Amino acid sequence: RVLFDLINHNDGALKMGLHFDFTEYEELPKLLSLVPSHGPVHGRAMVTVVGHLFGPVRCMFHGALAQNEVMVSSTMLVCVTPAHAPGSCPVSVITSRNMFPSNSLTYVFDEVPSVEAVQPSVLWRRRSEANLPAIITVTGNHFSNSSLASCFVGDGINTKAEVISKSQMVCSVSLFSHIGNYSVRVSNNGEDYSVELAMLEVRPAISLASIYPS
Repeated sequence: RVLFDLINHNDGALKMGLHFDFTEYEELPKLLSLVPSHGPVHGRAMVTVVGHLFGPVRCMFHGALAQNEVMVSSTMLVCVTPAHAPGSCPVSVITSRNMFPSNSLTYVFDEVPSVEAVQPSVLWRRRSEANLPAIITVTGNHFSNSSLASCFVGDGINTKAEVISKSQMVCSVSLFSHIGNYSVRVSNNGEDYSVELAMLEVRPAISLASIYPS
């Protein structure tokens, strides 16, 4: 607070003991990207917010607070999404001292994808084709045409998918897998996978040694 006197030059009147209060200027955060930018409608998905955050902030999804936040650094924040209706949602952040929101970026809440079947459901493994990919078609529901769409086969094969429609996607799977049965799940954002799954079987290929009689 600064005290000062004021003189009116028109009539010479003097006002004494006036004061002026200075408030601290706080620059608003600026968001640059969301990774991933898609997530399931039931929430509980992690989103990395990148930008100029300047300090502790809270994540807002169309006015609703995130379920949780972890401040990684002054340029990175990890938020856990709330539940939300399907569709686009503006995401912004607010500081603890200033309730004015930052700029907003768009996050898309997707219906949770489900898997009904995979074709072919059996892959024949040949030694000579161990490093060659095989194409499988997954049918189901709520597939999103996203660059992050992917298939998860078994416990460790994660591959990008090409979404043909909301009910069909194509995945390229390497045949280095061991003989056996593998679960197939899908994701719209590369991180959160379907609960429903289909089974894919890998069998040893049959080779002919001879034909008798020839």
